[in-house]
Amino acid sequence: MTRTLGPSLALALATAIAAAAGCEPPREGVEVEIRPAQDRTCQPSRVLRVDLQPLADTPIAARPPQRLDLDAEAAVQTLEPFEPGTAAVRVSAQAADGWDGGAIVRFDDARDRLVAAMLPIGRACELADPALTLREGAAATALGDGRFVLVGGDTDAFVSDEVAVVSPGEQLADLTTVELLRERTLATADWIGGARVLVAGGTAMGGPGIRDTFVVLDVDRGERVTGPLRTPRYGHASARLPDGRVLLVGGLGADGAPVGQAEVIDAEALVSAGAGSSVARHGARALVTGDGRVTVVGGLAGAPEEPVAAIERFEGGALRRVGDWEGGARASAAYAALTGDRVVQVGGQGASGEWSSDIVLLLPDDTQVVVEGAMPVIEAPRAVALPDGRLFVIGRRAGDAVRETAVVDLGGTRPAPPAPTHTRPLEIPSTALPLADGSIALANPDGVDVLRLDLGSSYDDPPAGIDPGQLAQQSLVSLDLAARWTREPPPGSARGPLFARVDGARLELPRSRFGRLELEVEATGPFEVLLLADGQPARVIAVDDAGARGGGCAVSVGQGALGAVRDGGQLTITRGGQSATCPIDEDARLGVALRLPAGSGVQRLHVVR
Repeated sequence: MTRTLGPSLALALATAIAAAAGCEPPREGVEVEIRPAQDRTCQPSRVLRVDLQPLADTPIAARPPQRLDLDAEAAVQTLEPFEPGTAAVRVSAQAADGWDGGAIVRFDDARDRLVAAMLPIGRACELADPALTLREGAAATALGDGRFVLVGGDTDAFVSDEVAVVSPGEQLADLTTVELLRERTLATADWIGGARVLVAGGTAMGGPGIRDTFVVLDVDRGERVTGPLRTPRYGHASARLPDGRVLLVGGLGADGAPVGQAEVIDAEALVSAGAGSSVARHGARALVTGDGRVTVVGGLAGAPEEPVAAIERFEGGALRRVGDWEGGARASAAYAALTGDRVVQVGGQGASGEWSSDIVLLLPDDTQVVVEGAMPVIEAPRAVALPDGRLFVIGRRAGDAVRETAVVDLGGTRPAPPAPTHTRPLEIPSTALPLADGSIALANPDGVDVLRLDLGSSYDDPPAGIDPGQLAQQSLVSLDLAARWTREPPPGSARGPLFARVDGARLELPRSRFGRLELEVEATGPFEVLLLADGQPARVIAVDDAGARGGGCAVSVGQGALGAVRDGGQLTITRGGQSATCPIDEDARLGVALRLPAGSGVQRLHVVR
């Protein structure tokens, strides 16, 4: 049984299915109900228009948008059914007072109801539940449907075993009757698919109260199963691996000392296996990059405690140390895994105690670049990687108690948006959690805010032709780092290729993912096309004057543009009239990136669904 603490305030889309005897009932339409955010400061004064754009792995032009009739008195309107295969709906609204916002609503042909938040762009909106707080030491994780879960934690009086399920846009949260069996704080929580969450370790009072189990919760069914840990721990780091298992690293043991062993939990078999030794530390972060690798960073160790500079990577079933952060460790730094398989260290305090405005970039080949003054000085920063390759940073304004935010594009191709506004400017979030619908949950002991920065989607179509050498079109791509690229048009010309300054420079189409894909690349010099599938190493097509090859496909023509078509489980590459076909995973939605050696340049990138 679920105890609902209050009524729902959200955007609800429910498909209406007519009854018909003896056959599959036809879909007659889509019922649309607009409900405002419960935070009054986030509500528009008078809505002028509301558009609904179906999204899928077909060109947007093939899926015409629909518009609500704002003159209708009915609270619920019925629109034409969406085309079969629609995976999401972008609901965008504009109001007379300049309010601009909406929602990304998940959709499929089998569902008859969808719920999502109607949020303004660029304003953090307070969720109304006064009991909805992130207790000190609580764990938080995002589910795949846009909800998130808060687990355990402690107050001055007690340690909690409660589990709260939060749907942004709902007025109040749900406290489920599925509990942790034992109270836990300083545990970890990881989404492992569906409505299931794996909660590991933690403590009640430290020492004798340390937890030696993990719990698998199904927050929709109210079910719970447990299994044993190899090493009891709290204050550790965790990460979901591409195969669904969960890695635990570091933490504090029963003796209060940092743990130097890692383990991997199999939630299906309810067992945990050792994963070798690791740097002994607690309070670290375990970050999963797009290629499925896990990077362990940060944390504290020693007596007296000092920040840890070591960087570890989990590959081949074990952790290995790949180096230390340039300039040494920074206390209270934030960390995030960006697109392009990059990891960043954000701000923090150096040995002098001063807060930094620098960002250190760890590239896939383990080299590092220090970007000085990349952001304002932000104390106690929290960092969230955005789907378009940029970085959202929030914390405390230097020398002040007011929130400070920044959106940083290390590639330098996109201007920073206006700084988000906040309902509660004095509350600094203890957790910033990216949600599945593209919004961000900002949770702290006084409540939860939800922030939407845009209405972008992985189903958005980039322009069919992109010339990254033109300044006007550079905002259409994401560069790994601005200093790794240069634009040098030929004499007398206003345009020319975008050249790589260093080996391994990477350019990516931000956010977009494709089912069916047609690609053409014109470049000067050798280059590589990277076809990206989440949680897997990139499929690499190497192109040079000897031809093009990769993944079982090869052509021997050394001149001309490279063409590639992914259709179902086949990939066909073409160059100079010669083509080759090879198998490819038919289920993965693919992203597109290019990797160039120093001196090569990108002239044109043509991509269509």
